[in-house]
Amino acid sequence: PAIAEVVRVAADADARRIGWTEWTYYNTGHTNFAGSYSIVLDPTKPPVGDNLDNGLLLALARPYPQVTAGTPQSWAFDPDSREFSLTYTSERADGHGSFPAGSESIVVVPRIQYGDGYAVVVTGAQVVSAPGATLLRLTSCAGAAQVTLKITSGSGISANCAPG
Repeated sequence: PAIAEVVRVAADADARRIGWTEWTYYNTGHTNFAGSYSIVLDPTKPPVGDNLDNGLLLALARPYPQVTAGTPQSWAFDPDSREFSLTYTSERADGHGSFPAGSESIVVVPRIQYGDGYAVVVTGAQVVSAPGATLLRLTSCAGAAQVTLKITSGSGISANCAPG
C-alpha cells in the first residue's frame, strides 16, 4: 500500500476511536503481501538510519490517547501540520458516574513527530509530565466535565481549569 493509504486508514481509525496496529516490521515477500512496506529494510542490521523507512515511520507514529480518565469523544492527528486534538468527558464509559478530579490520562507523543518539542493547550486538566515527555500526563480539574487538548510543534503549556 502507498503511505497515503496508511495515513488514510489510521485517520479513519482515529475518527472512529478504534485502536490499530501495523505488523510488517520486515516484509519477507513470502509471509506478507507482495509489495507491502517494511519498516526495517534489512533485518540483519540495526533498525536505525538508512535501514528504516522514515516515511512509513512518520505515517505510523501518531499521537494517541493511551489511557483516558473518561470517555473519548474524538481525536485526530494531521500529519502535515503535526497537530493533534483530543476531547473526552470525565464520564465513565459504562454510564455509571464520572472519574474524580485528579484522575490521570496519558497521551503518547512520538518523538519522531515532535523532535524539536511540542506545545500543549489543554482545558479541563493540568499537565503533570515534564515538558517534551513522550508520555504526556494530564490530571483532570475539579468540576471539569470535559477535557480538550491540542498538541502542536513548538514549546509551552497553556492549561486552564476553568469550565467552558
